[in-house]
Amino acid sequence: MGNTLIDETGRRYTRLLVEARSPENDHHRGAAWLCVCDCGRRIAVSGGHLRAGLVKSCGCLYDERRAPHCACGYIGKRGAWVPNYRCGRCSAREAQP
Repeated sequence: MGNTLIDETGRRYTRLLVEARSPENDHHRGAAWLCVCDCGRRIAVSGGHLRAGLVKSCGCLYDERRAPHCACGYIGKRGAWVPNYRCGRCSAREAQP
């Protein structure tokens, strides 16, 4: 059980394209894979994490999702963007004559 290697070479997982097997295993003794992200960065990722959808990019996707959406840079509580939300400062500026 769990001893069969699943060849991930050439497969795409969101923004990651698997290029080759990493010479070292991941910390859980599973296969690690060398991937290239759509942004051009290269990372090594666990095959299990790829298949489970836990890793989708090199980190660039997270950075893009955290980009400010409000004029003042507010992105909401805990880094989550709330659609059509205006923070108090922006709302106050718009209300001024």
